[in-house]
Amino acid sequence: MEKVLYTDVNADGKIDLAISETGPQALIEVALGNGDGTFAVVGSVNTSTTVGGLVLIDANGDSKADLVVADGLNLVVHPSVGDGTFGSPVKLPHTFQTMDSGSSLVAGDLNGDGRADVVALNGKESRFPIYLSKGDGSFSEAKPVTFTSVLSLPVLADVNKDGRLDLACFSRNNGQVVVFLGDGTGGFAVASVTSAVMATDSIGVGDLNGDGTVDLVTVETNMLAETFTVLAGTGTGQFQRSEPYQIGPSALAAALYVGDLTADGKLDVLIGQRTGKLSLFKNVTP
Repeated sequence: MEKVLYTDVNADGKIDLAISETGPQALIEVALGNGDGTFAVVGSVNTSTTVGGLVLIDANGDSKADLVVADGLNLVVHPSVGDGTFGSPVKLPHTFQTMDSGSSLVAGDLNGDGRADVVALNGKESRFPIYLSKGDGSFSEAKPVTFTSVLSLPVLADVNKDGRLDLACFSRNNGQVVVFLGDGTGGFAVASVTSAVMATDSIGVGDLNGDGTVDLVTVETNMLAETFTVLAGTGTGQFQRSEPYQIGPSALAAALYVGDLTADGKLDVLIGQRTGKLSLFKNVTP
Protein backbone atom coordinates (compact mmCIF):
# COMPACT_ATOMS: atom_id res chain seq x y z
CA MET A 1 0.00 0.00 0.00
CA GLU A 2 1.44 3.38 -1.01
CA LYS A 3 -1.09 6.03 -0.01
CA VAL A 4 -4.54 6.36 1.56
CA LEU A 5 -6.96 9.25 1.01
CA TYR A 6 -9.74 9.90 3.49
CA THR A 7 -12.70 11.70 1.96
CA ASP A 8 -16.41 11.43 1.20
CA VAL A 9 -16.49 9.86 -2.26
CA ASN A 10 -20.26 9.37 -2.61
CA ALA A 11 -21.55 12.44 -0.72
CA ASP A 12 -23.35 10.49 2.00
CA GLY A 13 -21.61 12.32 4.84
CA LYS A 14 -19.43 9.33 5.74
CA ILE A 15 -15.65 9.08 5.36
CA ASP A 16 -14.52 6.79 2.54
CA LEU A 17 -11.08 5.53 1.46
CA ALA A 18 -9.11 5.60 -1.78
CA ILE A 19 -6.10 3.31 -1.44
CA SER A 20 -3.13 3.10 -3.80
CA GLU A 21 -2.00 -0.53 -3.94
CA THR A 22 1.16 -2.26 -5.11
CA GLY A 23 1.17 -5.70 -6.69
CA PRO A 24 1.22 -7.44 -10.07
CA GLN A 25 -1.44 -4.96 -11.25
CA ALA A 26 -1.10 -1.47 -9.86
CA LEU A 27 -4.48 -0.03 -8.91
CA ILE A 28 -6.41 2.25 -6.59
CA GLU A 29 -9.12 0.62 -4.51
CA VAL A 30 -12.15 2.57 -3.31
CA ALA A 31 -13.86 1.58 -0.07
CA LEU A 32 -17.05 3.25 1.15
CA GLY A 33 -17.45 3.97 4.85
CA ASN A 34 -20.39 2.48 6.72
CA GLY A 35 -20.24 5.18 9.37
CA ASP A 36 -19.26 2.75 12.13
CA GLY A 37 -15.54 2.45 11.45
CA THR A 38 -15.90 -0.29 8.85
CA PHE A 39 -15.56 -0.05 5.07
CA ALA A 40 -16.73 -1.97 2.01
CA VAL A 41 -14.68 -2.08 -1.20
CA VAL A 42 -16.88 -1.03 -4.13
CA GLY A 43 -14.42 -0.95 -6.98
CA SER A 44 -10.96 -0.17 -8.23
CA VAL A 45 -9.18 1.99 -10.79
CA ASN A 46 -6.32 0.51 -12.79
CA THR A 47 -3.14 2.58 -13.12
CA SER A 48 -0.07 2.14 -15.30
CA THR A 49 2.28 2.30 -12.30
CA THR A 50 2.06 2.23 -8.54
CA VAL A 51 0.67 5.66 -7.74
CA GLY A 52 1.94 7.87 -4.93
CA GLY A 53 0.28 11.13 -5.93
CA LEU A 54 -3.52 11.23 -5.82
CA VAL A 55 -6.18 13.74 -4.78
CA LEU A 56 -9.97 13.80 -4.82
CA ILE A 57 -11.41 17.11 -6.07
CA ASP A 58 -14.33 18.31 -8.14
CA ALA A 59 -12.45 18.68 -11.42
CA ASN A 60 -15.45 19.03 -13.76
CA GLY A 61 -17.85 21.20 -11.77
CA ASP A 62 -20.54 18.60 -11.07
CA SER A 63 -20.06 18.70 -7.28
CA LYS A 64 -18.71 15.14 -7.21
CA ALA A 65 -15.26 14.11 -5.99
CA ASP A 66 -13.18 13.12 -9.03
CA LEU A 67 -9.97 11.13 -8.65
CA VAL A 68 -6.83 12.84 -10.00
CA VAL A 69 -3.62 10.80 -10.05
CA ALA A 70 -0.01 11.26 -11.13
CA ASP A 71 0.27 8.16 -13.30
CA GLY A 72 3.44 7.68 -15.30
CA LEU A 73 3.68 10.22 -18.10
CA ASN A 74 0.21 11.64 -17.47
CA LEU A 75 -1.87 13.49 -14.95
CA VAL A 76 -5.04 11.40 -15.14
CA VAL A 77 -8.55 12.53 -14.17
CA HIS A 78 -11.05 9.80 -13.32
CA PRO A 79 -14.50 11.49 -13.26
CA SER A 80 -16.77 10.40 -10.42
CA VAL A 81 -20.05 8.66 -11.16
CA GLY A 82 -21.22 9.60 -7.66
CA ASP A 83 -21.50 6.16 -6.09
CA GLY A 84 -17.83 5.51 -5.39
CA THR A 85 -17.03 4.38 -8.93
CA PHE A 86 -15.43 6.37 -11.73
CA GLY A 87 -15.90 6.86 -15.46
CA SER A 88 -13.47 6.81 -18.37
CA PRO A 89 -10.15 8.46 -17.52
CA VAL A 90 -8.92 11.67 -19.14
CA LYS A 91 -5.14 11.69 -19.68
CA LEU A 92 -3.23 14.96 -19.58
CA PRO A 93 0.37 14.46 -20.77
CA HIS A 94 3.21 16.30 -19.05
CA THR A 95 6.85 16.96 -19.96
CA PHE A 96 8.38 15.92 -16.66
CA GLN A 97 9.98 12.67 -15.56
CA THR A 98 7.59 9.80 -15.02
CA MET A 99 5.43 10.01 -11.89
CA ASP A 100 5.12 6.90 -9.74
CA SER A 101 5.04 5.85 -6.08
CA GLY A 102 7.51 8.62 -5.20
CA SER A 103 5.21 11.35 -6.50
CA SER A 104 2.98 13.67 -4.48
CA LEU A 105 -0.05 15.77 -5.38
CA VAL A 106 -1.69 18.56 -3.42
CA ALA A 107 -4.78 20.52 -4.47
CA GLY A 108 -6.20 23.97 -3.75
CA ASP A 109 -7.45 27.11 -5.48
CA LEU A 110 -4.21 28.77 -6.59
CA ASN A 111 -5.60 31.51 -8.84
CA GLY A 112 -8.78 32.58 -7.06
CA ASP A 113 -11.30 31.26 -9.58
CA GLY A 114 -13.03 28.96 -7.10
CA ARG A 115 -11.69 25.78 -8.68
CA ALA A 116 -9.18 23.32 -7.19
CA ASP A 117 -5.81 23.36 -8.94
CA VAL A 118 -3.02 20.78 -8.54
CA VAL A 119 0.67 20.92 -7.65
CA ALA A 120 2.63 17.81 -8.68
CA LEU A 121 6.02 16.70 -7.34
CA ASN A 122 7.61 13.60 -8.82
CA GLY A 123 10.37 13.21 -6.22
CA LYS A 124 13.02 13.09 -8.96
CA GLU A 125 13.73 16.58 -10.24
CA SER A 126 14.00 20.10 -8.90
CA ARG A 127 11.25 21.58 -11.09
CA PHE A 128 7.60 20.72 -10.73
CA PRO A 129 4.39 21.55 -12.62
CA ILE A 130 1.35 23.56 -11.60
CA TYR A 131 -1.95 22.45 -13.15
CA LEU A 132 -4.73 25.04 -13.26
CA SER A 133 -8.25 23.66 -13.47
CA LYS A 134 -10.43 24.65 -16.43
CA GLY A 135 -13.53 23.43 -14.60
CA ASP A 136 -14.40 20.88 -17.28
CA GLY A 137 -12.27 17.98 -16.05
CA SER A 138 -9.10 19.20 -17.75
CA PHE A 139 -6.18 21.37 -16.65
CA SER A 140 -3.78 23.83 -18.23
CA GLU A 141 -0.12 23.60 -17.24
CA ALA A 142 1.21 26.85 -15.76
CA LYS A 143 4.89 27.80 -15.71
CA PRO A 144 6.74 25.16 -13.64
CA VAL A 145 8.42 26.07 -10.37
CA THR A 146 12.16 25.45 -10.11
CA PHE A 147 14.27 25.01 -6.99
CA THR A 148 17.89 23.95 -6.36
CA SER A 149 17.06 20.45 -5.11
CA VAL A 150 14.38 17.79 -5.34
CA LEU A 151 11.31 18.48 -3.20
CA SER A 152 8.60 16.28 -1.68
CA LEU A 153 5.68 16.33 0.79
CA PRO A 154 3.83 19.38 -0.56
CA VAL A 155 1.26 21.14 1.64
CA LEU A 156 -0.77 24.27 0.86
CA ALA A 157 -1.63 26.99 3.37
CA ASP A 158 -1.78 30.78 3.54
CA VAL A 159 1.39 31.39 5.56
CA ASN A 160 1.57 35.19 5.11
CA LYS A 161 -2.13 36.02 5.53
CA ASP A 162 -2.59 37.62 2.11
CA GLY A 163 -5.53 35.39 1.14
CA ARG A 164 -3.45 33.35 -1.30
CA LEU A 165 -2.34 29.75 -0.92
CA ASP A 166 1.37 29.22 -0.37
CA LEU A 167 3.36 26.00 -0.72
CA ALA A 168 5.61 24.25 1.79
CA CYS A 169 7.77 21.28 0.77
CA PHE A 170 10.62 19.19 2.15
CA SER A 171 14.09 18.96 0.60
CA ARG A 172 15.53 15.55 1.42
CA ASN A 173 18.95 16.53 0.04
CA ASN A 174 19.70 18.89 2.92
CA GLY A 175 16.94 18.44 5.50
CA GLN A 176 15.16 21.72 4.83
CA VAL A 177 11.58 22.92 4.71
CA VAL A 178 11.16 25.23 1.72
CA VAL A 179 8.27 27.71 1.60
CA PHE A 180 7.04 29.32 -1.62
CA LEU A 181 4.65 32.27 -1.58
CA GLY A 182 1.78 32.07 -4.06
CA ASP A 183 1.15 35.06 -6.32
CA GLY A 184 -2.56 34.32 -6.77
CA THR A 185 -2.19 33.31 -10.45
CA GLY A 186 -0.62 29.87 -10.01
CA GLY A 187 2.95 31.12 -9.69
CA PHE A 188 5.27 30.73 -6.70
CA ALA A 189 8.46 32.35 -5.40
CA VAL A 190 10.77 31.12 -2.62
CA ALA A 191 10.12 32.91 0.67
CA SER A 192 12.17 30.93 3.18
CA VAL A 193 14.36 27.89 3.68
CA THR A 194 14.43 26.45 7.21
CA SER A 195 16.71 23.68 8.42
CA ALA A 196 14.45 21.00 9.80
CA VAL A 197 15.48 17.36 10.24
CA MET A 198 17.60 14.90 8.32
CA ALA A 199 14.50 13.14 7.04
CA THR A 200 10.75 13.32 7.46
CA ASP A 201 7.72 11.59 5.98
CA SER A 202 5.17 14.14 7.15
CA ILE A 203 4.55 17.88 7.36
CA GLY A 204 1.67 19.04 9.54
CA VAL A 205 -0.02 22.45 9.22
CA GLY A 206 -1.96 24.59 11.69
CA ASP A 207 -1.86 27.47 14.15
CA LEU A 208 -0.38 25.69 17.16
CA ASN A 209 0.49 28.72 19.28
CA GLY A 210 -2.73 30.63 18.75
CA ASP A 211 -1.17 33.76 17.27
CA GLY A 212 -3.26 33.68 14.09
CA THR A 213 -0.45 32.52 11.80
CA VAL A 214 0.20 29.13 10.22
CA ASP A 215 2.84 26.91 11.82
CA LEU A 216 4.43 23.73 10.45
CA VAL A 217 5.29 20.47 12.20
CA THR A 218 7.85 17.90 11.05
CA VAL A 219 8.60 14.50 12.57
CA GLU A 220 12.07 13.05 12.26
CA THR A 221 12.03 9.66 10.54
CA ASN A 222 15.72 8.84 10.12
CA MET A 223 17.56 6.57 12.54
CA LEU A 224 15.48 6.04 15.70
CA ALA A 225 12.94 8.78 14.87
CA GLU A 226 12.61 10.09 18.41
CA THR A 227 11.61 13.75 17.95
CA PHE A 228 9.28 16.18 16.23
CA THR A 229 9.76 19.91 15.64
CA VAL A 230 7.43 22.91 15.39
CA LEU A 231 8.29 25.63 12.88
CA ALA A 232 6.47 28.70 14.20
CA GLY A 233 5.26 31.03 11.46
CA THR A 234 5.91 34.76 11.67
CA GLY A 235 3.13 35.64 9.22
CA THR A 236 5.63 36.72 6.56
CA GLY A 237 6.56 33.33 5.11
CA GLN A 238 9.44 32.96 7.57
CA PHE A 239 9.57 30.33 10.31
CA GLN A 240 11.33 29.90 13.65
CA ARG A 241 12.36 26.37 14.57
CA SER A 242 11.56 25.14 18.07
CA GLU A 243 13.69 22.86 20.16
CA PRO A 244 12.81 19.25 19.29
CA TYR A 245 10.07 17.55 21.27
CA GLN A 246 10.96 14.08 22.50
CA ILE A 247 8.63 11.30 21.39
CA GLY A 248 10.51 8.59 23.26
CA PRO A 249 13.55 6.31 22.95
CA SER A 250 13.61 4.30 19.72
CA ALA A 251 10.22 5.78 18.86
CA LEU A 252 10.44 4.91 15.14
CA ALA A 253 7.99 7.70 14.35
CA ALA A 254 6.54 7.46 10.85
CA ALA A 255 3.74 10.00 10.47
CA LEU A 256 1.88 12.77 12.24
CA TYR A 257 -1.55 14.37 12.44
CA VAL A 258 -2.27 17.91 13.64
CA GLY A 259 -5.76 18.60 15.03
CA ASP A 260 -7.79 19.40 18.13
CA LEU A 261 -7.98 15.95 19.65
CA THR A 262 -8.81 17.06 23.19
CA ALA A 263 -11.68 19.44 22.35
CA ASP A 264 -10.07 22.43 24.07
CA GLY A 265 -9.79 24.64 20.98
CA LYS A 266 -6.05 24.02 20.61
CA LEU A 267 -4.29 21.94 17.96
CA ASP A 268 -2.56 18.83 19.28
CA VAL A 269 0.02 16.55 17.63
CA LEU A 270 -0.59 12.84 17.14
CA ILE A 271 2.45 10.73 16.22
CA GLY A 272 2.13 7.35 14.51
CA GLN A 273 5.01 4.96 15.12
CA ARG A 274 6.18 2.06 12.99
CA THR A 275 5.46 -0.25 15.90
CA GLY A 276 1.76 0.62 15.60
CA LYS A 277 1.75 2.82 18.71
CA LEU A 278 0.04 6.23 18.69
CA SER A 279 1.42 9.03 20.88
CA LEU A 280 -0.69 12.12 21.63
CA PHE A 281 1.02 15.39 22.51
CA LYS A 282 -1.48 17.78 24.10
CA ASN A 283 -1.07 21.45 23.25
CA VAL A 284 -0.34 23.38 26.46
CA THR A 285 -0.04 26.83 24.91
CA PRO A 286 -1.49 29.39 27.38
